[in-house]
Amino acid sequence: MITTKKLWTKDKQDCIEYTMSNQLIEVKALNYGGVITSFKLFNSDKNVVVAYDDKSLYKENPFYLGSHIGPVAGRVKNGQFEMDGETVQLEVNDNENHLHGGSTRLDHLFFETLYEDDDRFPALVFIRTVDYDETDSGYKGQVKYIITMKLVANTLMINHKAFPTHKMPINMVNHMYFNLQQSNSVLDHVMEVGANNILELDENMAYTSETISVVNTAFDFRTANIIGSRIKKGHPQFDITRNIDHFFVLEEKKTVTLFDPESQQAINITTTGDGVVLYLANYFDEQFINESKVPAKNQSAIAIEPCHFPLNIGKDQFYDATTPFDMTTTYVLKKTR
Repeated sequence: MITTKKLWTKDKQDCIEYTMSNQLIEVKALNYGGVITSFKLFNSDKNVVVAYDDKSLYKENPFYLGSHIGPVAGRVKNGQFEMDGETVQLEVNDNENHLHGGSTRLDHLFFETLYEDDDRFPALVFIRTVDYDETDSGYKGQVKYIITMKLVANTLMINHKAFPTHKMPINMVNHMYFNLQQSNSVLDHVMEVGANNILELDENMAYTSETISVVNTAFDFRTANIIGSRIKKGHPQFDITRNIDHFFVLEEKKTVTLFDPESQQAINITTTGDGVVLYLANYFDEQFINESKVPAKNQSAIAIEPCHFPLNIGKDQFYDATTPFDMTTTYVLKKTR
């Protein structure tokens, strides 16, 4: 089942919030960037993703809540990468780095929206072509983005596709922040991550080519651990990031599980990507009011961002008209009792 609601207008275009449900779970997303504003069990009052109380804040969305990001998510050191023996300079928009595709943000664009209004398997498809030659981003050519969201039982499936006209790096991601209790902290949540290593960050929060073993560190979630208990170990990387804000290299399992003992809700995330960026909302700093109508505190949520390896660590992945980008992530939401 799919319903619609107009939220606001920008540049003479209406922002429509689509609600799709199948009697087990419910997801809300905007035609503005395909941004996900709500994800919950059907008939539950607990939205497990962080949302702005004032929906007009999605016009700018400074914290990327629920955003789909492209063409390249994450930071690119000095805004530069090597391709075919040449250095490509991207827009620098985050201190010395290029962040989340630069100022031409997908979550600032209206998408054509198609949907399948099915009671069991509802789906939304968001489509947008971006001409980067008309931007200051540094990317070349056009990219057609297709973002598909589908509900199957208690699973949200998200598929990202991108069809570039020119060879270029692409690494799309969804940037939902999770708090399964809708509380002021996720430090009491339990998390398990199928990763033995993380990628090291330099002093400007750009990736190096070095890995750091998670064994017996604040990053060690190979078995289920309470987040707050684990991060008490501290780590020299936290002098740079305040807390966890790192790429976890997923092993064969490619799964992240988050569980809240209070609500007994759990989410299991599986991806075709190489890893996942986990970010403990280290810079919320109470700068916005969340859906619970309180200032959003640091560590009140965790962004779980499945993706491929970042640029400039020796694992660059490029795409072109004959080899499009294609990645799928599934989110299984359930109540354990």
